[in-house]
Amino acid sequence: MALLSVSDALAAIVEGASRLGAEYIPVHAAGARVLAQDLAAHITQPPFDSAAMDGYAICASDLDKFERLEVIGESAAGLPLSGRVERGQAARIFTGAVVPQGADCVVMQENVERAGSVVRITQKPAPGANIR
Repeated sequence: MALLSVSDALAAIVEGASRLGAEYIPVHAAGARVLAQDLAAHITQPPFDSAAMDGYAICASDLDKFERLEVIGESAAGLPLSGRVERGQAARIFTGAVVPQGADCVVMQENVERAGSVVRITQKPAPGANIR
């Protein structure tokens, strides 16, 4: 039996393959499957703005006026900050946590210098940065 080239072997596989029909199965049995058609969620999940990474939730425009921001608390997944971030303030935030009211971006912790309850942002983020 002669050996096939890679392209001839691939052509033989494609020629012998046939498309399978669609079937409905429970989600828990759908691992390693491919959707037969596009699927879209009707409700945004999670139903809130969340942090895409660990860092500090701030209002980006504050950095035009303030060199340092006061840390007023933290927002963790399942335990959001109870207040809001006001001008000149920041909140420690963790991946997946609710972005507090008043904040419009999350600064990566690598771009922050913290001394006690005060932070200095070393790289200015754009509004909406690191929020999903």
